[in-house]
Amino acid sequence: MEIKHSLKAVVKQTGLSPFLIRAWERRYNAISPSRSSSKRRLYTDEDINRLTLLKKVTQCGENIGNIANLANDDLRKIIGENSIMNNQFPIINEDGKNNLTANDYFSQALDSIQESNFEEFEAKLMEASVALSFPSLLDQVISPLLDKVGTMWQNGELRIADEHRISAIIRSFLGSFVKSDRRSASDRCLVSTTPTGQFHELGALMASLSASVMGWRSIFLGPNLPPEEIAGAVKANNASVLALSMIYPMDDPYLGAELIRIRRLIGDDVQILVGGRAAANYHGFIEDISGIYISNLEEMREHLESSFNQNLSNRNINE
Repeated sequence: MEIKHSLKAVVKQTGLSPFLIRAWERRYNAISPSRSSSKRRLYTDEDINRLTLLKKVTQCGENIGNIANLANDDLRKIIGENSIMNNQFPIINEDGKNNLTANDYFSQALDSIQESNFEEFEAKLMEASVALSFPSLLDQVISPLLDKVGTMWQNGELRIADEHRISAIIRSFLGSFVKSDRRSASDRCLVSTTPTGQFHELGALMASLSASVMGWRSIFLGPNLPPEEIAGAVKANNASVLALSMIYPMDDPYLGAELIRIRRLIGDDVQILVGGRAAANYHGFIEDISGIYISNLEEMREHLESSFNQNLSNRNINE
C-alpha cells in the first residue's frame, strides 16, 4: 500500500511553505495530491520528489510557470545543465540554497515591473518566498518594492492601471499567507487596519502578518474603517495593540480628528502604533493620541517584542 503524507510532513521534507505548495498545485497544476475522507491533502513519495525537483530548478533561476508541467527527467536535466553552465544561473550551494540575496530578488522583481512583465513579477515573489525568511521577504523585498512603486507613480513613471495591478498581485500574494496562517491561541492580540479615507491596505496587512509570525493573535480588518468599527473590533478581541497604516493622501485634513476619536473610543490602555509613508506627516496628531510612530516593520517587531517582555516582567513581579 502506497504511503501518503500530510501537508505538514511535506513542508518539513521539502523546505517549501504551505502557501507555495498550494500555489504550485492550484495555479500551475504541478502536482495533484489526493484527499482524505476529511478533505485533507495527501501526498505521495513521488509528489515530494517532484516538489523537491521544482524547488531546485526555481533556485536555478527558472520561472515556475515555465517548468511546472515538465517531466521529472526534464527537470533533472535542467539541474544538471545548471551545474555545468553556472555562469548563467545562480550557483547552488551544498546545502541546497542559492547565492541570491534579498536585494537580488528585489532587483529582479523591479526589473519585471519596469518591463511590464507582471507574470514574471509574481513568479519572482514566489521564488523569494522560497529562499528568504518571511520577515526578510517583507522587509527587504516587498516593502521597498511598494515604496519604489509609489515613487514611480508619483513621478509619472508608472501608469495608474499598472500601479493597481502590482498592488493587486502583492495583495493576492500576501492574502494567501493569511489564509494559510493558523491563528495563534495567544492572549497577545493585535488589530490592524487603516483609518477612514486611507484606502491602501498593504501596510496594515504586512503589519498583521508580521505580528502573526511572532506568535500574536493578529486580526486584519482591511482598509478605510470609521473609528466606531475599529474600536468595536479592538474591544471584541480584547486587543492590546492597534496598528494603523497611513499611505495616501499625505495631507488629509480630517484624519487628525479620526485619530483622536479612535483613541477616545478604545481608551488609554491600548497601544496605538502608526506607520506608513504618510504617517510622519501626522506626527503631531500621533503625539496627541499618545501613539507610537513606527518607521518600518522591523521597528514594529522590536517594539512588540519589547512590549511583550515588559508586560511579562510586570506580571511576574505582581505574581
